[in-house]
Amino acid sequence: MKKIAYLILPLFAFVFFSCDEKQADVYSGESISYFTQTTATYPVEAGSAFEVGIVVSDASPSPRGFVVEVDQDLTTALPNSYSMDMNTSIDADSYAASFNVYGEVTNVVAGQVLVLNLVAVEGSNLAGFDTTISITMNPSCPIEADFTGDYLIEEITPYVDGPTLNDGAIVSVTTVTGNATQRTFDTPNYINYCSTPNAFTFELNCGQILMAGEGTQCNCSCGGNLWFTNADAPTSYDPADDSMFEVSFTNDAYSDCGAPQTTTYRFTKQ
Repeated sequence: MKKIAYLILPLFAFVFFSCDEKQADVYSGESISYFTQTTATYPVEAGSAFEVGIVVSDASPSPRGFVVEVDQDLTTALPNSYSMDMNTSIDADSYAASFNVYGEVTNVVAGQVLVLNLVAVEGSNLAGFDTTISITMNPSCPIEADFTGDYLIEEITPYVDGPTLNDGAIVSVTTVTGNATQRTFDTPNYINYCSTPNAFTFELNCGQILMAGEGTQCNCSCGGNLWFTNADAPTSYDPADDSMFEVSFTNDAYSDCGAPQTTTYRFTKQ
């Protein structure tokens, strides 16, 4: 079902004056409407809001309604990760309107996108530009410690046909470029069978440690590449202490080689 937001929007006129006594021509083209921006990043914090602006090109003494829809085909944000609270009235002769998008920080998955379309404005035509906005949503909970550097990783759950990652090795954990909440390191997967290092990426998501995006794909296979996805009960972390933490994940999530199992690794800073 399309999610529709109705807003009331008054319009404005562009009037330009010269420095002499003659008044410049008044804008007399067709009325057009558009968003004030087409791409944005929304760092979602508890209780925060992201404001989306709309303008039109002619004036009206009366308020006007407009319609905004969620583009279900392009939106990747989870339905429970956002809501929209619209203003219902704008003072007469105001030339701009805005509405708020509210992110639910505990449900937001970093990098997912909310796409909104401006589909109608009463008494105005949609512009041939800037009628779609893509909002990239990222959870933003304060992370005081770095959670980067050299870590000893140890598998503390029973092996699944041998160690899943490079158990007992020291790895270098770094921040993912462009994403302050994600951490990554290189490690072999199922080292008894595949020794080529592969990036393993996890996310510090407001108190929980999750697999980034849809999970990490293993570079070792048996009937299909294995996937490491979120554990049924993700581990937690202290945002102020990165000396030791644990990462749990679902091992072989899609049963490529066997039944899915939960694997946990302990990270101890060196």
